[in-house]
Amino acid sequence: KVVVGGFDLLPNTGPAIKKGITKAVIDQQPYLQGYYTVAQLAMIKYGKFAAFNIDTGRGIVDASNVDEVLELVTRRIR
Repeated sequence: KVVVGGFDLLPNTGPAIKKGITKAVIDQQPYLQGYYTVAQLAMIKYGKFAAFNIDTGRGIVDASNVDEVLELVTRRIR
């Protein structure tokens, strides 16, 4: 048996986790990566802050939480 894992939630990743085809994926939270990038550029433009590192966190999506995470993905929150 081969255990499959990966990065990012693609459209077919959630169903693959539910079916047991994929064990888990690392969720890098691309929505937050984009949001914080734009917010940081605005702050730099208006002289509020210099560039800084932002850790959007990480999470493992597996059978125990896939439904909860997919709900957030559908709502474009995560």
